[in-house]
Amino acid sequence: MRLSRGTFQAVLKGRKLLEARQPASLRKAYATNLPGEDGFDPVKRTLSVLKRDIVRLRKQIGDFFGLEPHSTSPTRDIDEPHQFYSWQSHCDVLIIGGGVVGCSIAFFLLENFPGSMNVTILEKDPTYKRAATTLSCGGLRQQFSLPENVQMSQFGAEFLRQLPKRCAVEGLDPPDVQFHPMGYLFLATEEGAEQLVANHDLQLDMGVKNVLLTREQLKTRFPWLNTSDVALGCLGLENEGWFDPWSLLNALRTKAIALGAHYVQGEAVGFKMREQADVLIAGADNSKPYQRLDKLVVRLADGERRTISFGQCVLASGASSGEIAAMAHIGSGDDMLAFPLPVVPRKRYVFNVHCPDGPGVDLPFVIDPTGTYVR
Repeated sequence: MRLSRGTFQAVLKGRKLLEARQPASLRKAYATNLPGEDGFDPVKRTLSVLKRDIVRLRKQIGDFFGLEPHSTSPTRDIDEPHQFYSWQSHCDVLIIGGGVVGCSIAFFLLENFPGSMNVTILEKDPTYKRAATTLSCGGLRQQFSLPENVQMSQFGAEFLRQLPKRCAVEGLDPPDVQFHPMGYLFLATEEGAEQLVANHDLQLDMGVKNVLLTREQLKTRFPWLNTSDVALGCLGLENEGWFDPWSLLNALRTKAIALGAHYVQGEAVGFKMREQADVLIAGADNSKPYQRLDKLVVRLADGERRTISFGQCVLASGASSGEIAAMAHIGSGDDMLAFPLPVVPRKRYVFNVHCPDGPGVDLPFVIDPTGTYVR
């Protein structure tokens, strides 16, 4: 039986209504595009599904025989350039932003649920010229005043320790983020000493290894340090220092792509909405039909605009997040949407200074009472 194009479109429209009730893997396996739309051709789509099945089977066999869970088992040949920029007309999870946050989200999703979803990373600038990731100093510290921040940093330190194994890709050298375990040194004036002591006590309770140093101890240990207005310091002794952000980004991106993530170069310029009359929001004005995000409008490098439909969208765009949230009516809508996302770009400066007579290898990551830092 042959279907006319109109009948074919009607069938597809009915299929989309049922997609939400189907498992993500089933939707992906049997997804089909209209003639002329973006997407894999039938042969590539079939091979992609078979490859995911093989990967899932390999994992099940490995689990049964107790093999190393993080052994190198890439699902994709990353030497093929088109695999880095494979356009997706629809996906289960769309991550806007391909920095270290976006790539880590893709990595953890696909590491924990291999072959079960289509994860797409959208990045407007693959050179990362203005990205917060590559412009950062790559500091890792555990000296925080909030327990949640301390715990996240402890997780990060352990992850960096495991990185060469967890982000290994077959055929490539294990990643090395060049971690320098020099510690952090926080300095406080008389007015800030009490808070520094409180932070220190909290950190000790959570297993952080650091030590308080008086002005005299600071002068003895760091003779190059001007302590004229310093009353107290706190020096990290373990799991603190700095690393190369570029190397970390490259490791996460390469591994995420090897696990099956799709990396798309393009800029988010807007969203398309879809009405859902059957959705009611408690405590909100339901006189108007509920509008949900349906597709992201993407401007490609050549100026062409395309759309990506998604099941879930994750905003990981750094300083641009507030601007993209506004495209989703966050800050201009009703009820909860009346509040904007308070993320805006701010100008900051980091200077590289040639100082041959400066401190040597005993220089930690120093943060003085004004917030100025040096490493």
